[in-house]
Amino acid sequence: MPRGRGRRCRQDLVGDREQLPQRVRMAPREEAQQQQPVVRNLRRRPPADADEEAPLERRGRVDEPQLVAMHPDVDIQVNEPQLAALSEKLLGGCDRLYKSKDLREPITIDILIRLNAALTHVCSSRNETIMFQTAFNLAFAAFLRVSEFAITSNVIHEHVLHRRDVYIDHVKNQLFVTIKFPKTDQKGRSTTLVVDKNESNEICPLHSLKAFLQIRPGNDGPLFCHINGNSLTRFHFQTVLNKGLQFLNLNTPRFNTHSFRIGAATSVFLSGKR
Repeated sequence: MPRGRGRRCRQDLVGDREQLPQRVRMAPREEAQQQQPVVRNLRRRPPADADEEAPLERRGRVDEPQLVAMHPDVDIQVNEPQLAALSEKLLGGCDRLYKSKDLREPITIDILIRLNAALTHVCSSRNETIMFQTAFNLAFAAFLRVSEFAITSNVIHEHVLHRRDVYIDHVKNQLFVTIKFPKTDQKGRSTTLVVDKNESNEICPLHSLKAFLQIRPGNDGPLFCHINGNSLTRFHFQTVLNKGLQFLNLNTPRFNTHSFRIGAATSVFLSGKR
């Protein structure tokens, strides 16, 4: 090989490299210097060391944590009990903000009178008619819930009205009704209601209860029971109520068992009584 040829070839290669664009020559070095993106797991925070844990102010936390987002990938810096409490408050606020309108219609005094008259056409016997007239009148006059006088699948029989829970004062013409387990009483204290006599016998609970007690069996079970001793159920009460409303050509889906309580409260408010 001629002398100096190898050195010239190396110089040619170096010269060719110097003629390359600057961005092409530096591409490998720039790629090596690029920082890789840091991927953080926001779902789980690493446990903090007790010795190196900074104060709450330095860590950006506050004494009363604020819910900044309801998303699993966002760390709101609260523990599970606090998150449960905040979630409950948030859902409660949404319910109050977007509360749906109560579409239930009240059973007024006029509707109650017509219902009692319609029972003679929808009930199977006279005894059943008297029992449901008494149940309707008492539910309206005493603001009763259906679970307080009718048997349901999840209510113990001792929690409903029994024969011993009603007392009629014939001198004062008053009816005393003892509710042993009111819905709003968590400790199980009994409550006694005083119901006055109504001038209209058609909706008077005292008048209808006297007639019902004459045909009621003599057992000391639930107050409302059939002639064979079977207790009145909520399903049967709702069924007869729907039949009476259909007989009167009323919108049945807008009424339910709670309509007696709504109607009684509406009537008292309109009359100006306490």
